[in-house]
Amino acid sequence: MKKVLLGTTALAAVGLLASNVAIAQDEMMAEPISVGVGGYYTTAVVARDMDGAMNDRGHVIQQNMEMQIAGSSTLDNGITVGVRVRFAANDYEHSDEQEVTFSGGFGALHVGAIEGAAQQTVVWAPGGTVPIGGIKSPWFGGIGGMWTTNAIMNEDAIKVLYFSPSFNGISLAASYAPENTTDSYGGTATNDPGQNSEGVSAALSYTVDVMGGSFSANVSYEGYTNEDGGQNPEGLRYGASISIDQIALGGAVYDQEIGGVTNSMSDIGVSWTDGPMMLGVQYGDNESNNSNIVAFNANYNLGPGIDLGLQIGAGESGANDFTQVLLGTMLNF
Repeated sequence: MKKVLLGTTALAAVGLLASNVAIAQDEMMAEPISVGVGGYYTTAVVARDMDGAMNDRGHVIQQNMEMQIAGSSTLDNGITVGVRVRFAANDYEHSDEQEVTFSGGFGALHVGAIEGAAQQTVVWAPGGTVPIGGIKSPWFGGIGGMWTTNAIMNEDAIKVLYFSPSFNGISLAASYAPENTTDSYGGTATNDPGQNSEGVSAALSYTVDVMGGSFSANVSYEGYTNEDGGQNPEGLRYGASISIDQIALGGAVYDQEIGGVTNSMSDIGVSWTDGPMMLGVQYGDNESNNSNIVAFNANYNLGPGIDLGLQIGAGESGANDFTQVLLGTMLNF
C-alpha cells in the first residue's frame, strides 16, 4: 500500500512539474505580431483675402486623411519589434511612411521611409490647434502655410534612425539616408551629379519637470551632400518650450543654407488650456520671402479623438497684406 501511495505521489509531482514548465514556457513565448488599424481625417474651410491677388475666389474647402496599420511584439529577451505602414487617402499620394522598429534598454532603432532625427525631435511653438496645426499647418495652405521651421529636404527619405535612452532628461537621436528619395529600392546608389544625397541628421534634447510643469529644449542639425561639388544644403534648428499649470510658452528658430542662399525662419507661441478648451496666440517670420503672420487659435475637444479648431490670422506676404480664417475638425481613430 505504501509503495502505491509513493508511486502515486511521484506521478502527481512529475505531472505538476510538467504543468509548471509548460506554463512557464507559455509565459515566455512571444506572441506573433498582431496589427491594428488607425488614422485620422481632418478638413477645414479656408477663407482668405490678400492685397493684389488676381482671380482668387477667396475661399476653399481642403481635407487630409491617412490610414495606418501598425503592430508590435515583445520577444523573450525584452526587445520589442514593431512595424508601421501609413497610407495617405488623398488624390496626390498613396503610401506615406513605412518602418520597422527594434526597441529596448538600448534605445530604439528605426529603418524605413520616415522623418529624420531633427524633424522627429523638433520643439513646436505652443498655441496651435489640433485640426489646423497652427501658423505652419501641415495640412492646409492658407496664406500662412508658406513657411516652416521643419525640413530642408525629403522628410520621408528611406533611412536608418536611432533614439538613445533618456539619461537625466537628456537624449540623443541620429539618422542617415543614402539618397534623398522615398523610392522603395532606396534610390540608385550612385553619386551622379545633380543629386543631394547622404542626408545626415542629429539632435540633442532635454526635458525636465519644473514647478509642476515641464521644460523642453532641443537643438538639431540636418545636412546633405551636393553631388555637383557645390555648397552642401544644411540647416540648424533650436527651440524651447515651458509649461506651468495652464500656461505654455515657447518657440523655435530654423537657419538653413541651400544653394548659397541663407534663410532664417522663426516662430513663438503662448497657450492657455482649461479642460477641453485651448486658446493660443502665435507669431511667425520668414526672412526669405519677407513674410510674417500673427494668429489667434482656439481648440475645443468634443470627446476622445474629436477636435474643433479655429484660426484667425493676419500678416504680410512680400509687399502684400493678407488676412485668413480657417475653421476645421479632426477625427483620430
